[in-house]
Amino acid sequence: MRWPLWALLAPVLCAAAEKPRDFAFGVPVQTDGREALYEIVLPASLYQGVTRPDLGDIRVFNADGEPVPFALEPKPPRRSEKPHPVAVKYFPLYGEQPADLQGLQLRVEKGAGGTVVSVKSDAGKSAAHRSVLAYLVDLSALKQPYEALELDWRQDSTSSATTLRVEASDDLEHWTTVASQAPLVRLDYGGQRLEQRAVEFHPRTAKYLRLTWPAIGRSDAAGRTEALDITSVMVRTGEITLEPERAWRELLPKAGEKAGEYLYDLGGPLPVDRVRIGLPQDNSIARIELLSRSDARGEWRPVASGVVYRLTQSGQQVASPDLSIAPNVERYWLLRADQRGGGLGSGMPRLTVGWVPQRLVFAARGQGPFQLAYGSVKMQPAAYPVETVVPGWRSDQQPTLARAELLPERLLGGTAVLRTGTDYKVWGLWAVLSLGVLLLAWMTWRLARQMRSAPAAEAKTDSKS
Repeated sequence: MRWPLWALLAPVLCAAAEKPRDFAFGVPVQTDGREALYEIVLPASLYQGVTRPDLGDIRVFNADGEPVPFALEPKPPRRSEKPHPVAVKYFPLYGEQPADLQGLQLRVEKGAGGTVVSVKSDAGKSAAHRSVLAYLVDLSALKQPYEALELDWRQDSTSSATTLRVEASDDLEHWTTVASQAPLVRLDYGGQRLEQRAVEFHPRTAKYLRLTWPAIGRSDAAGRTEALDITSVMVRTGEITLEPERAWRELLPKAGEKAGEYLYDLGGPLPVDRVRIGLPQDNSIARIELLSRSDARGEWRPVASGVVYRLTQSGQQVASPDLSIAPNVERYWLLRADQRGGGLGSGMPRLTVGWVPQRLVFAARGQGPFQLAYGSVKMQPAAYPVETVVPGWRSDQQPTLARAELLPERLLGGTAVLRTGTDYKVWGLWAVLSLGVLLLAWMTWRLARQMRSAPAAEAKTDSKS
């Protein structure tokens, strides 16, 4: 009597298996067939086809339509690195004695032919007949703070040791001390060399540095103190944060309900973490507020605020930097501009959003080609943790995985699987399960009735005998 129950449950078990046509769209994935694990970068079009911000409605199928194990890799951590020292320009400053430095008038001129330092003394004497008392280091071309100088110099003897004074200035008139007694050492003995060529200090952004030193202890034939004969100056900047590569999408708005409001539809749950606002007119400055929501009728939530600008001066255009925001997967965005000063002027501002594309790794089980399927209102997340699919995974030492090639997107189940209509399959499954429960109840009732009627029948038989 058990076969009817299995017969009723069989359709339930069969219907539970996921197939590619349960999803709206698919992207064929081409592999070379030599590796067990492959990695792909999710295409931008995928975010416009999925129905879940957590990407729970994506799967990977093999050529036989069977799902294979896969995992979504976490966002790569921000990395930093120490840049290599770079050579910078330096210029000797002449005088007869250290006090002459106070009377030197410096002027730096930059043109097509390079940088020229003009030196003029109060005494009006020619600088060509004086000794080198200091060096001026030009750091005005650097775009980030610096934290060390690396020097090289010419010396006649096998040993050289002195201390260096480093001063900083932005206008060549007012100087502040950066390092007062930084040692410079180069000693050669027995084929070995001991040297200290770097001068380190707290990160600085000053445009110019002035290097001076005390008497080295030797004099030339004219009785002047021997100068430090510098042959190169290198500067070392601080650690540089390496940003991951981002994908970008530019959007045009629709006018909002109020003046100065602009509406944008990203088309899907893009994991945006950078925003760039392109103003329609030159020489525009405005305070803005950026908001977002996941539903077209939901409440707006603030994302960022600040001042944006687009200025043109001397033929050069300067625009406000990108806005860095916390990752945001909401689809609808609102730009609200302060209307004082005319707001953003005429025209429509462009919103350019950037995100770090998600990476997916899957096990190449079965025959290829494989297929990335996505877009379904019925599916629940099925991704494994990345540590399960990639043994030994570490976020700080990610293994190098084979890359698979994505082919053009195609329709699978189409947009019909994206609609939230009556789910006849689900209702059918519930009907089958309900019928199974009724069948079990009927069988239990019948068995209980048989068990109650058996003693009565035996008693009747005994009374007749």
